[in-house]
Formats: sequence, structure tokens, C-alpha cells
Amino acid sequence: GLVALFSLLVQFPAVSKGETHSLSAHCAGEGGSGRQRLEWDVPAAHNGTRLDRFLVSRLPFCSRRELDESIARREILVNGRPARKGRLIQAGDQVTAHIHTRLEPAPTLAIPVLSEDPTYLALDKPAGVPSVAVRLSDTCTVANYLAAAFPECLGVESTGRDAGIVHRLDTATSGVLLAARTAAAYATFRAQFSRRAVHKEYLVVVEGKCRIRGRIRFDLAPHGRRRHCMRVVSPGQGTAAITDYRPLRFEADRTLLRVVIETGVRHQIRAHLASLGHPVWGDTLYGSRVESDRVLLHASVLGFDHPVTGRRTRVCSPPPLAFGPEATKSAEAAG
Repeated sequence: GLVALFSLLVQFPAVSKGETHSLSAHCAGEGGSGRQRLEWDVPAAHNGTRLDRFLVSRLPFCSRRELDESIARREILVNGRPARKGRLIQAGDQVTAHIHTRLEPAPTLAIPVLSEDPTYLALDKPAGVPSVAVRLSDTCTVANYLAAAFPECLGVESTGRDAGIVHRLDTATSGVLLAARTAAAYATFRAQFSRRAVHKEYLVVVEGKCRIRGRIRFDLAPHGRRRHCMRVVSPGQGTAAITDYRPLRFEADRTLLRVVIETGVRHQIRAHLASLGHPVWGDTLYGSRVESDRVLLHASVLGFDHPVTGRRTRVCSPPPLAFGPEATKSAEAAG
């Protein structure tokens, strides 16, 4: 049904937590948000410890990046004064942190729900919205929406910031995103992704005419000063990634592809297609020459085994408006 739907697309518009009780830890909420005031009296065992290492041991739910940023913002005090991360703290010092300790709910953020039952939620993630929070202070991610609308998702995995989200979609990518509502469902879904039992299908518009179908089996590894990009590397030098693609429709300078990925490496589709000379439309990070409102990459289908019944379940997301009016009309007609 979706293949037929996509084939009608004629136009592509430009478009250690347990120790704190022995360290005189105190916690008081500030304004009802996830930001808290925490205090520790440094014990003799940590005499001469670097401040940043001490904080890592006391705040396991925070990443090192979050802690470094908090120190730089002067939110970490030693004896009432801001301190550098390399400061050597002494026994008896008082360390105070004004920091977010839990994910912030976002009650005003609206994410469409495609399918749900007591064990899972399949969401229709918009382009431009991150899947999960990089920092606990983040407020505009799908995870923040789940924390507000489906708070049971918060307790299903250990990080406390993913809100049950089982996989990731790039911020620029739209489409089906799966979240678990129980710990058992989360474990089952993660196992399915690990053994490549989940069907992941995408609708992609690329630059140029990609005339033949194919399979890409290039390893990928982080690249660049801040390692934000992925690049193709020699076999064994990165993470194995497999991408199947098939052209559905051509236009003068671009092609609509149906893409299925067996693996789930970061930026996999974007890096693989760019390596063929066909970057995703609007994806300037990977060489697209087109300035567009969004990257034309959409997670259209997700297939998985139901975590309780085992029945194969298929969730579909219709193409967004950016992919063309014909596709939108066809999606509405298909129900």
C-alpha cells in the first residue's frame, strides 16, 4: 500500500547515588522544575579530589558535558564561591550544585500519536524536534513530551532522560518513533533492535538521478573536530552499516527513494547516500547544495513484534507536506 502511495509522488516542492545520605546531602526543589539545589560536605576519603571527578561520583544521572557546562556557568560552588573544574577539594569543604536532576515535562509540546496500547506508543515525530534530551535541562524534545503526557514512560529505563524511547531519529528526520510504557516492553523492544528484527523503512528525496536500486555496506565512523558527522571508513575501522535503496520517482534534479536499513548507525542514511554522490535533499551537513526548510528524510514504516502477544505490528506515518501535495492526498485517501 505505501509503495503504491509513494509511487504517486510526482512533485517534490523546494522546500554513586547511594552514598549521598552519608555526605549531608540536601535537596530542595526550585519553582517546581527539575532544577535542584544539592549540597555535600566533602568526606576525608575525597580530600584532594578534583571537583569535576567528585561531581561525577555524586551525580551519575548527569553527563560530564552537563557538569562542565554547569561549572562554566558558575552553578557549582565550593564554600559558597564558584570554582574551576580542576580545583582540588578538601575534607570539610561544602560543595553546592544548582542543577537539573530530572527530565522536565513539556505539557505544551504536542506530538501526534500514531498507535498505542498499554505497552507502547508509536509517535509521529516532527522534523526539527530532537528525540531525546542531551541535557536534563532540555525542554523541547519528544522525551519531554512523554514526561508530561505519559509519565509512566519515565520509569522504564535507567537513564531517566529517554522517557522510554527505544531508538533514535535524527533531529532533522520526521516519522515513526517508538516508546515503551513498561520496563518489560522496553527490554523486549531493545532486544528486537539488537538482533535486527525491526523493519525500518524511510522515504527519502536525494539530489540527482539515482537510477538503479542497490545495497550499501560501508562502515561508518565519527568525523570532524566535534565528531558531529559520520564518514565512510575502511572495513573494520568503524561500525558496520547496511542500507538498501530503490528509486520510486525521478524529477529533473532529484529522486524519490524507498530506503530500508538493517542497522541503526547514527546518520546512516545521510552518510551512505552522500557517499554515492546523492546527498539527501536539504542536508547541507552532508554536501547538499540545496537550502531547504528541512531535510527530506522521513521514517515512514516501523515493523516490530508486539512485546506481549508477539504479533507482528506495522506502524506507518504518511509523508509530510514537504514531500508534495500528491503524497499527502494519497495518504489521506489510504486512511
